[in-house]
Amino acid sequence: MGAYFKKQDHMHGLENPNFKEKVYCTEQTALLLPFMEKRTSKQFMYSYLKELVVPVPYYETIVFEFSQHNSIKLTFLPANHCPGAAL
Repeated sequence: MGAYFKKQDHMHGLENPNFKEKVYCTEQTALLLPFMEKRTSKQFMYSYLKELVVPVPYYETIVFEFSQHNSIKLTFLPANHCPGAAL
């Protein structure tokens, strides 16, 4: 199972159109991400991610099961830094 956890403005790796993993992010980030533009060309950089984005509400815990005894829990908490920012 592959996953990418999108947090704040850390976009490294997402600019590659061959990126095909799900992107787990806050609901606000999920709304903004497809509309982010390149500064030089004003083209939407991440519109191809629209189908890969998994919006997760703040305070909701999701569990990723890797095997019977190997899992992680993820809970986004508001960072109060910018829209969609999470801890």
